[in-house]
Amino acid sequence: MAPYFYFASVHSALMGSVVVTLLALLLFGYIKGRFTTAQPFRSAWQTVVVGGLAATAAFVIAKAIG
Repeated sequence: MAPYFYFASVHSALMGSVVVTLLALLLFGYIKGRFTTAQPFRSAWQTVVVGGLAATAAFVIAKAIG
């Protein structure tokens, strides 16, 4: 939500929100991978892909509903 306070246009705020979300997923995936596997970078990218797809699906569904 923070980007919506700092950007003047909704489009810019949405792009900022996407970037912040993907960076957070990357960080949390890496941390998870450090504790659970020998490949933390792979875990980070898997988390970004799965989380990104889930966020995209939620956005598309919300747009479709109204």
